[in-house]
Amino acid sequence: MTETLLKSLRASVRALLNKAARRNRSSRRTGIPTEVILDGGAFLNWRSDAEVEALVLVPDSSEGREIISHARALPGPAHGVVDLRELPDRSYRLHARIASRVSPLALHERGVVVATRNEGRVGDERWVVHEVLRGARLNAESIEERLPAVTALNCALGIITLNVEPMLEGDWGVELRRRGSTDRVRATPAGRTPAGRVFRLGAGEWDAMGLESDDSITRWDVWAVRDTSTEDGLRLRWSGSGAADPRTSQRLRATVARPYPGSATRVRPYWTLDQHLSIEISRSKDAEGTQS
Repeated sequence: MTETLLKSLRASVRALLNKAARRNRSSRRTGIPTEVILDGGAFLNWRSDAEVEALVLVPDSSEGREIISHARALPGPAHGVVDLRELPDRSYRLHARIASRVSPLALHERGVVVATRNEGRVGDERWVVHEVLRGARLNAESIEERLPAVTALNCALGIITLNVEPMLEGDWGVELRRRGSTDRVRATPAGRTPAGRVFRLGAGEWDAMGLESDDSITRWDVWAVRDTSTEDGLRLRWSGSGAADPRTSQRLRATVARPYPGSATRVRPYWTLDQHLSIEISRSKDAEGTQS
């Protein structure tokens, strides 16, 4: 009987200790539970199961003005969007407004967002969200040097279209280098973006590769190179969104180019294990072929 009573007392003590520990953890995380996601570009998205009327960004500067992101009048949890390009300051405290009262945020536990680097990119600045003792902060960090990277990628009808930023005319270009060989093919720019250039890889580039029509597969790595040199360069990475691993989010299907009868070129862009862009290419005498 005594042993049973002791076990019961120990269990009660453990339950009380666990309850106190949970209370202490929750007291350290006061505020309105809110999910804050940066899309890798210019937008911050917020969402809360609480009845949040607006996200309030309070600048550190005494001369700055508060930014109000009102919840959208749509079904479901309260949510809204902030355009980072419209923020005049570089550091803000994040609050939520409920029933006309403003309270700090309590960010969701780390690890909720597993597929993205929770960050934004605007010009030469990188925006990040930090959890602090009493709430959360949004800060812009300077990027000393932005190197060229792929910001958009499309593949259809045997043509690969790339947007590469930052890349100004007379600065950088794009070159395809055959893996395990010295063969190189320079891409011709096909347009511009506000901060970069567009490259459309098609029949001209595939013909310049001198491929054999025997279905053998060759792999070509995509490089950014200085316009004035073929030696200086860097492998192109993805930076069009916050994707932590583009291999899992961008699985492009192969497509076939048939610029003239009697030949078909199959091309498939893909991301390598170290997250660089490469192209798998083969040529066949089968003029009809199939897309896969």
